[in-house]
Amino acid sequence: MLYALFGALFYSICYIIYGWAAKEVSFSFLIFVGSVFCSIVTFPFAIKEEWDLKTASIIVGERAIWLLASWCVYMAILKVGVRISSIVESSYPLFILLFSLFIYKERPTIPLIVGAALVFLGVSVISYWGKN
Repeated sequence: MLYALFGALFYSICYIIYGWAAKEVSFSFLIFVGSVFCSIVTFPFAIKEEWDLKTASIIVGERAIWLLASWCVYMAILKVGVRISSIVESSYPLFILLFSLFIYKERPTIPLIVGAALVFLGVSVISYWGKN
């Protein structure tokens, strides 16, 4: 749980930097520089990894979806700013709840459903009043 909390903390810092960078450089440059950096940092570890074509294909598919998601966030930041776009983007647990139900057949618990409803309510309230 502590790792997830620190992950959220670090992602929030990244979001602020991303918001600044989105106004300074193009999306393609932003992604390119980040990808080169991550490739250099992770290469020594990744080269030791054993993998197969199916696993690599799934990872490439996930990265394609990540690229689309990153573009959507980039455009949202440009249109409504970091504050509103970050709150609306935080609705992703709702989608994870649905996808895990259909893909992994995980049954949601009552606390998860209530939490998801609260997230949806919070995003709706902030989105509505954030525009005004």
